[in-house]
Amino acid sequence: LPVVVSHGMGDSCFNPGMDQITKLVGKRLGVASQCIGNANNQIEDTIGGFLMNMNQEVDYFAKRVRADPSLKDGFDAMGL
Repeated sequence: LPVVVSHGMGDSCFNPGMDQITKLVGKRLGVASQCIGNANNQIEDTIGGFLMNMNQEVDYFAKRVRADPSLKDGFDAMGL
């Protein structure tokens, strides 16, 4: 199954370190991997980690997962 990574407060899927970790996880496991944040750019993704409430974050995450055909058969999730 592919791996979906989600970041914590103060980070962003657009940060080089988060991108590198996401790619390394996929490579190590031999599967596709991607990071799903809570916005479409680095500034909003980072700020959203502090200001979005959990319900909004879960809704955004679910919307992105449902829209991705590569995740339709399931995925493993990892939070950082």
